[in-house]
Amino acid sequence: NFEIFVMNADGSGDIRMTEHPGHDAQPSWSPDGQYIAFESDRTGDRSTVDIFYMRADTPEIDAGEGWPKPLTHGNAGKTFTLDWSPDMDGGMGSIAFSSNRSGAFKVYVGDVRQMRDDYNYAPQPLTASEFQEVMPKWSPDGTEVMFTAMLVGGHQLYVTAADGLSSPVRLTSDGSSSGMGTWSYDGTKIAFVSSRGGEGFDIWQMDAAGELGGAGNVEQLTDERSPDYWLWPDWSPNLSQEPPPVTAGLACPMENTAIVFTSSNRTASPLDDKIFRLDSAGCEAPTGPSAQQLTDTPSGHVAWSPDGTKVAYTKAMGSNFEIFVMNADGSGDIRMTEHPGHDAQPSWSPDGQYIAFE
Repeated sequence: NFEIFVMNADGSGDIRMTEHPGHDAQPSWSPDGQYIAFESDRTGDRSTVDIFYMRADTPEIDAGEGWPKPLTHGNAGKTFTLDWSPDMDGGMGSIAFSSNRSGAFKVYVGDVRQMRDDYNYAPQPLTASEFQEVMPKWSPDGTEVMFTAMLVGGHQLYVTAADGLSSPVRLTSDGSSSGMGTWSYDGTKIAFVSSRGGEGFDIWQMDAAGELGGAGNVEQLTDERSPDYWLWPDWSPNLSQEPPPVTAGLACPMENTAIVFTSSNRTASPLDDKIFRLDSAGCEAPTGPSAQQLTDTPSGHVAWSPDGTKVAYTKAMGSNFEIFVMNADGSGDIRMTEHPGHDAQPSWSPDGQYIAFE
């Protein structure tokens, strides 16, 4: 089974945080770094996956009775892809998640303190269509949640107000599948994966308002050919030590950023994913083969450090997976874990001092 671990950012001092026969996975830090939320089927019914949280400095075995604490409960169906809000809002913040508690998977937002204290508290549903809706992502300012809807003609990106008071707005157009959205650090741009290029899947970017209505400034950032897919983009924080200029009509608001993503040949056996980096995404679309390959062995699950100097990722080592960290330019990769089991899904603490993983 999977458990949650936390280690120092240099790979030392790894601590087993959960200890249970159930599967504990997908760690997500609170914005103050004090807590870790995760998904678990520890309620005893493997058909149900709930959200729990724990103190980030206290392993389960030492925390005493009642820890980790459930935030959803066993009758809630399966609950996946949780994302903690970027601020605490004077309390413990909120968690966006996708759940099939009412049939199809829908996106919900729940106030963490109320989820903890009130068994009967019902998280706010943000969507109400008949389609499956998954992979919620908070906007950097915490006012909106982006998600992927599995429509009949293909996947599409939507965004909706985090308070649930307005209807979701569709961001991408028909004729292809689009999803796996990631926000730029200032919330003005969205990078996403789309099949609209005709062969395989590529990385595209658009203004956060979306492309419908013709004002989205949609640009293709990679140009791949089937059977390769560019997948799971992750937009960096601001990579410059200088604050971005504050002027009207910025020509290139994302100049000091980069996107890391995974290239996957879907016909390879076993899968042979590699990690690439694309610089200055969000400015003019690059010309030529501008993406820099960072790894040459099967790897994925990328995560930027909060200061943008490092990238944590999962690498295949023989028959299992381990956590590595490399410099943002691909140099100096260091193996962080060494265990016969699978180690995956690295997640940085907000201060960059620790890495949680499953």
